[in-house]
Amino acid sequence: MEDEDGERITLMKVHEEKMAKLKDIDNACKTLAFHLEPKTVVLRVSMHCGGCARKVEKHISKMEGVISCEVDLESNKVVVMGDITPFEVLSSVSKIKYAELWVTT
Repeated sequence: MEDEDGERITLMKVHEEKMAKLKDIDNACKTLAFHLEPKTVVLRVSMHCGGCARKVEKHISKMEGVISCEVDLESNKVVVMGDITPFEVLSSVSKIKYAELWVTT
């Protein structure tokens, strides 16, 4: 391979230049996770006291991808926000308390 002056250059040097350019692009871009909006999952969870509510809140806060969690003991409503799916939240909470997806009519 030759440069503009007709001198031979090694392939390694060409690859290094291209790699440097790719690194600049990669560092300038945000990851896909920053572009996604957090999802909201609403559950109806069987809770009868403050201890139940704290147990559910503590369990959910340890889940990967959870940004926030609100527990309303009076209405048995739990609102979870983050990079989550309804199924994974429901199956996780169901391990400690009876839970179902909140259906609005």
